[in-house]
Amino acid sequence: MSELERDIELERIFNKCPEEFGFVLRHMAEKLKLPADCQKFRKLYWDMHGRHLDLTRIMFDETYDMARKRQLALEKISRKVIHPENSHYWWDEDETGQLVPSKEHVEWICWGYSPDAEEVSKICKRIAKMHPPDTETVRLYRAQAILST
Repeated sequence: MSELERDIELERIFNKCPEEFGFVLRHMAEKLKLPADCQKFRKLYWDMHGRHLDLTRIMFDETYDMARKRQLALEKISRKVIHPENSHYWWDEDETGQLVPSKEHVEWICWGYSPDAEEVSKICKRIAKMHPPDTETVRLYRAQAILST
């Protein structure tokens, strides 16, 4: 097997999770002081409704391909950590004892990936019900209403 074939075989695929996760968890992400690239990607992904887009064709900034940054950041995650047997690494508890994503998991979500999108979806619904809409939420809903007509 050539070196190129081996490298292609080793490439990991990180399925895109809904951009709503990054939107709902944005306050948590800001409090956790996550890396700037991660936050920038989350904002781009949310603004562009990322799960419907081919990241390699859309997400570029002036100096670097954001899709490549995403892949490189997510490849740093150990395969062992994202294995379902080790799901306890993905979660923490908030002050009320409710399940929330860990700091690392929030960072992954900002990069548009979650190993347990179903559970994150439930958490996002719970968080969204507890917090009234802010100006960003209102802006998003207005934009969606305009685009859907």
